[in-house]
Amino acid sequence: VRESFFDAQERPVLRTDGYSVAEREYDDTGNIVLRRYYGTDGAPVIIKAGYAEVRSEYNGKNQIVREAYYGTKGEPIANSKGYAAVEYTYDKSGKKTGERRYSAKGKLISDD
Repeated sequence: VRESFFDAQERPVLRTDGYSVAEREYDDTGNIVLRRYYGTDGAPVIIKAGYAEVRSEYNGKNQIVREAYYGTKGEPIANSKGYAAVEYTYDKSGKKTGERRYSAKGKLISDD
């Protein structure tokens, strides 16, 4: 799914979060698995949240288990919160029990 933003003269404009075009891809169950952002020139752009692309993974219960952030060239990048990936764990009842955050180099930086 591609969403583009234009002004009254139908020229591409940047949203306040820093992009003109957002693309989303979904898995078979409707979860967003990929989001990409582009500027008014159609090139990938780093949005205010600190990345140009985010990839998400889900478990069999459709709970998000991993999100990873990437720059304009597909390289791992730390988002505005300071981490490049986050993994979530859940108990048997589905309650989130933990978060692990990783640097752009894949190093564990926090384990909550």
